[in-house]
Amino acid sequence: MQRPFLDGYAYNDRKTFVVKCMLSQYLQKLLGKHPAKTKPIIDAERFDTLKSRLQKELFQPFDESKAFFPEEAALIKSIRTETAALNRNNITRTQAYLAFYNRNPEVHWAFLAHMVSRNGGYHMTDLKSSNMTHLLDRAERQKFFLFLERANSAIFADAFPQLLLYEHSKQKELPLRRYLPVFRISRFMAPIWESFIEEPHSPLLTTALIINEQRMLQERILKRTRHGEILRRLDFQLRLHESDLSLCKQAKRTSFLDRTYRRTLCRPETAH
Repeated sequence: MQRPFLDGYAYNDRKTFVVKCMLSQYLQKLLGKHPAKTKPIIDAERFDTLKSRLQKELFQPFDESKAFFPEEAALIKSIRTETAALNRNNITRTQAYLAFYNRNPEVHWAFLAHMVSRNGGYHMTDLKSSNMTHLLDRAERQKFFLFLERANSAIFADAFPQLLLYEHSKQKELPLRRYLPVFRISRFMAPIWESFIEEPHSPLLTTALIINEQRMLQERILKRTRHGEILRRLDFQLRLHESDLSLCKQAKRTSFLDRTYRRTLCRPETAH
């Protein structure tokens, strides 16, 4: 079965790379070598400012106003419609992330999301191929597949409206704080986006979106559904580790992400 989005990489070469990376990380742990130190994402002054904004966000009253002018309501409807259409499957999500990044290259997270979504597509394709039939029965493969689909779909449904709101704010000033609750987006992101609009800082926005989406998955998918059971399985952990290593390889081969962020993404694991 053909593997989509492989960019010409041979499947066996990819497996060889994974094995080499796993051996390298094992030797680093065995020899007690620690990863090289990286620079902080933001300086102390900006950190204090952002911390103050986040603390203020937690204590201020939550605005539950749902009254919008016709133009605002039309924007909300447009974003919901576009998000739903592009969230049809993993292929449309992967393409949507990349298209957004090409229009807004300052939002590095969109390119990272494209790589993660594409990498998820590899595994979803594997699960539907004949190569997996001797490892997992049909029910088990379907369970893994549905978990990957639901997790990636949930991330897209939460993150893509944020990206579209930001894109609209570049054309016309928008009070993002007013729109975020409509799409059930965490209040944590309001100060982050406001800070980014005032003074763009790609690594900070990327880190914040990663934190936000991880917490969203934990609260909405892993705690409220039975998908959390999959994460404790050994076979899933092995596939997940391979996925992380493959993502690291892709990040090293691209010139889109800045050097500091690549070092953060691909640094060796700290020995435990």
